[in-house]
Amino acid sequence: MISEELKSKIHFLSKEKPLICFDYDGTIVPIGYTQELAKVSFSIKNKLEKLKDFTTVAIVTGRSVSDILSLSNIDPHYYIGNHGLENTYEKDNINLKRCLDIMNLWEKQINSLQKQEQIFKKFPVEHKKYSFTSHYQTIEDQTLLSKAFMSLTPTPRLIDGKNVLNVVPDIGVNKGTSIVEMMEKLSFTHAFFAGDDVTDEDVFNLGNPNILTVYIGNKLNTNADFSLQKQVHIEGVIDCFLNAFSSY
Repeated sequence: MISEELKSKIHFLSKEKPLICFDYDGTIVPIGYTQELAKVSFSIKNKLEKLKDFTTVAIVTGRSVSDILSLSNIDPHYYIGNHGLENTYEKDNINLKRCLDIMNLWEKQINSLQKQEQIFKKFPVEHKKYSFTSHYQTIEDQTLLSKAFMSLTPTPRLIDGKNVLNVVPDIGVNKGTSIVEMMEKLSFTHAFFAGDDVTDEDVFNLGNPNILTVYIGNKLNTNADFSLQKQVHIEGVIDCFLNAFSSY
């Protein structure tokens, strides 16, 4: 349920016409492994469209931009993908060139590792253009994969998902830095962000008083301003924004 305190915070934040950002999987859609579960519900989709009439709405996801564009059934103003490395609001993103340079270096090293390390015969490496991923089944598998990936030069940032290990160029970019940069480039003084996993803590850990944050779930010791127990409660958050904007 949404507390009265969170409702009040949303009400006052709305006066600032904030940039409103949501993680995708586990936040505006349930965690699932089918195309159907990865689609936004008809009700939330319609409310997000209404929200766009009042302010800018963005999706901030670990998925690549190409992946989320092919999967999503909504049309926010912007997407930020690959844990902050990609976005759709600027044409020249210098981070992508830096990533590609690192990926080219890693590709040769990973080809060599795949011949040497038994773990990669069980769990092949997937090339995601700006990152590598490898799925695993057990903690032991994850440990072996992590050790192998950490031997890469330059040292990567490892992002552990739900039975998947993401290998990302460590260039100081994450969901938190990407939202702050987006606020600056689009001239927003305030923002809202809701997310459900460990990578979203990069936003929560900012401790920025101008960014209201909400964690979705009950398994994480979070630094978000507020927590909601269930993914379905995100619709109530959108309702609060719509009611607040309509009252001004």
